[in-house]
Amino acid sequence: MGSSLGIVLLDEVLVGVALPTIREELGLSPVVSRWVVNAYVLALTAFVAAAGRLGDILGHRWVFVGGGVAVCLGSLGAGFADGAAVMLTSRVVEGLGAATMLSLSIAMTGIAFSDSERGAAVGIYGLIAAICAFIAPLLGGVLTDLASWRGIFFLNVPLMLAVMAVVVVFWRDVETAAERPRLDVGGFAALLAFVVPLVIALMEAPARGWGSASILALFAVSAAGLVLFLWIERRVRDPLINLELVRPPTVVGANVVIFCAQFSKLAVIVFGALLLQDRLGLSALATGTVLLPAMLPQVVTSIWSGRLTDRLGPRRPMLAGVAVMIVALVWLAVFSSHGYLMLVPGFLLWGVSLPFLFNPGYTTILNAVSAGQRGEASGVTSTGRQLGGALAVAVLGAVLAATDSFAAVFAVSAVITAFVWVAAYLLIERPSAGNRAAAAPPRPAAAEAGRAD
Repeated sequence: MGSSLGIVLLDEVLVGVALPTIREELGLSPVVSRWVVNAYVLALTAFVAAAGRLGDILGHRWVFVGGGVAVCLGSLGAGFADGAAVMLTSRVVEGLGAATMLSLSIAMTGIAFSDSERGAAVGIYGLIAAICAFIAPLLGGVLTDLASWRGIFFLNVPLMLAVMAVVVVFWRDVETAAERPRLDVGGFAALLAFVVPLVIALMEAPARGWGSASILALFAVSAAGLVLFLWIERRVRDPLINLELVRPPTVVGANVVIFCAQFSKLAVIVFGALLLQDRLGLSALATGTVLLPAMLPQVVTSIWSGRLTDRLGPRRPMLAGVAVMIVALVWLAVFSSHGYLMLVPGFLLWGVSLPFLFNPGYTTILNAVSAGQRGEASGVTSTGRQLGGALAVAVLGAVLAATDSFAAVFAVSAVITAFVWVAAYLLIERPSAGNRAAAAPPRPAAAEAGRAD
């Protein structure tokens, strides 16, 4: 399961490193080249909640395989693309598949392990993903500078086929006696009406202006979509998202922390890469090398964060991780103009902290629901996670445009992360004897089953 998340992470980082070369070779305008990334993110964000719910309804194995097929087709299309239309269409297909990987991989990890083992399992899941994230910047530079950017997309295909084969052979879905719920088509349509205009507005606001008529109209449509979605979900028998899942304060706190983790990730990886290439004049390969310190510590702390969560509960690991992340972002803000060697301690601290946000957060949410709801719960969390990334690109892009300062970008990220620490401190429940950190599931629990891949 961690391997499937690793493929998603590889795509996030590799395409960002190669984007200037892709733009030049395909003759893309600046606006179109942004959508090489944005189309993928938009499709992923829009579909990730529905993908999780589909897994709960139809069975995780075959929905996962369907998502893997979409990743392969989209990757092949992008790799062979000779113009904007093929590239953007392929990236949408790839994003739909990635939504399934992101949502179902964490849900299936949660199903396969008991409550007492789940933190360590999520840590191992994070470890595999961290290894992929560790090699991604360097691999992106090597492929772009020494081979071809097309290899970035072709690489996904054999990796994805191997993961799909493992799932087909080894995974067994949870068996439940209850009748399977129906897919809430109206709720899904309303969710799209909320998420799609919101993400497009966040992506386009830095270029068009936050007060422009088109951006304000998109925000208005999104708000109407949210109201409609909440109205539908409170009235249908089998909602796309059971709103009770996200009501307990500890679950809210965990989702806020995961949102912050993705926001910070885009701040460091995307804007850090821009700083290294545009201001410090490094090549794609050199940029990937300098970013390695941000990835390497995650290979170690992914395991630590999972084990500490099983021992101590999620509160202390998450609060410690967010605190270290604040220090890392402040360091990057202070030393952003002092050369790349002075950035390395900040990258290291940030890499240490990131798994302490993602792993305890996901463990908390998985422990809060039954096996038959884990696709749904992880889909909701993954939607928030992707919105965090979209908001980071929009807000921090606007900060950079207004100030022409990477120090301001990292300083704003540090301030937002500090507010998240306060929210987590207030919301996440303190562990007590016989009391799990997350709330009890709102619907009857299904039998815990399934075998790990």
